[in-house]
Amino acid sequence: MKWKFKIAKLVVIVIACFCIVYLVRDEDKNISINEFQQQNILPRSTESSMLNQIAVTSNLDSDDVKGEKNRLKPAHEPHAAHEPRDGHPCSSPCQNRGRCRIWKERYTCHCDEGWMGRDCEEKLDEKHKKREGLWASVVNSRSTENLSRRFPDVIGIGVEKCGTDAVISFLKHHPLVKVPEQYKETQFFNKKYERGLKYYRSLMPKVANDEIVMEKTPAYFNFPPADIPDRIKAALPDVKLIAVLCDPVNRTFSDYVHEKIIGGVHAKTLYGDMISSYLDKYRRNLTKILQKTDTDGYDYIDSLHQRDKPSHIFTTGIYYYALQRWTKLFDANKLHIISGEDLISQTGVEMEKLQDFLEIPKLLLKEDFVRNKNTGFFCFNPKWSSEAKKSMKMYHHEKCLTKSKGRTRNKATNVSSETIKSLQDFYRPFNEKLFKFLNKKMNWQ
Repeated sequence: MKWKFKIAKLVVIVIACFCIVYLVRDEDKNISINEFQQQNILPRSTESSMLNQIAVTSNLDSDDVKGEKNRLKPAHEPHAAHEPRDGHPCSSPCQNRGRCRIWKERYTCHCDEGWMGRDCEEKLDEKHKKREGLWASVVNSRSTENLSRRFPDVIGIGVEKCGTDAVISFLKHHPLVKVPEQYKETQFFNKKYERGLKYYRSLMPKVANDEIVMEKTPAYFNFPPADIPDRIKAALPDVKLIAVLCDPVNRTFSDYVHEKIIGGVHAKTLYGDMISSYLDKYRRNLTKILQKTDTDGYDYIDSLHQRDKPSHIFTTGIYYYALQRWTKLFDANKLHIISGEDLISQTGVEMEKLQDFLEIPKLLLKEDFVRNKNTGFFCFNPKWSSEAKKSMKMYHHEKCLTKSKGRTRNKATNVSSETIKSLQDFYRPFNEKLFKFLNKKMNWQ
């Protein structure tokens, strides 16, 4: 019995030690909160709950909580605006008496009335006032009742490695555009068609009547089966389509890199060797299809894909023949074609055009897209007044594409000039045929 008594006594001592440590830590936190109050950094109604939540959920000690005091200081104070401290986000200044706050490890500026922008650097003009009012009207009038799953109103049909993902990534910031979050690409009409339309609808998000649903599967544009356009037209006769066409020379290399990553091409296969091999095997017959009918041209390219699957890296860039399948079924008001190069160089302009095509309020403005200095690509970074941030909780920060996007577009590659010239010479007559059909010349090499 004595040993049981000793164990019980030991347990009591351990519990007492834990209680003492907890009380000491709690006292430190209270001291830190008082320091915040003395600085008048936070309103009295919110400072205690906010800092206690930071301390409790993050297991911070008193020195860590004190660090929060520095990061939450108003940015219009001289040293907060001009003296970086330990890499804290709020070392970046908010201008025009804006107040700096931490939000998900970044700073956000609460601007005085009449100012907007990430750093409160711009006056709120009439264009942005109108956009904020329209955005608020859309958000506030949206019903959260009677939501239902619906077939897509718009589909991004391709082309692979040309920017379809960028289109949907930016468009989904519009409050009326909803996408299937669990499925980056549904692959329904090419791989899951036998499951039926009921299954297809189950993949879509629940939406209100005034919202639109968008999905994208870039393989739809030119991959087998050949009757994908017919399947979509029969199932969704009123659907709108978006196709992004980019320089086939750049697209080919991007597709090659992608296929090596996913195992579609052997890891030791060199790009130049692969292109030389395809040009030697298929250039003569592919060039001959220029004198054949559009249907014969597509059928030959499709047959190559069937017996030599990696050949799509090379043949996808012959856009003209695959495009004919779509234009025969969908009018110009149902099929919107974007230049991939324009999408990169003037993202905001293309997003405004897309909203016109989709017939939705123009809430994503060209000024909302700002070039990221590290990647060279545009990111979505809208400017909001303090009123919009408070009323609609529009604490948007720079939203960029994932790091894997543009990995072959924003830096020099080791592709030989000889390989590039061979591809340019091969694609040139097909590009000219495409430009004539579109009555538009793309800015390609």
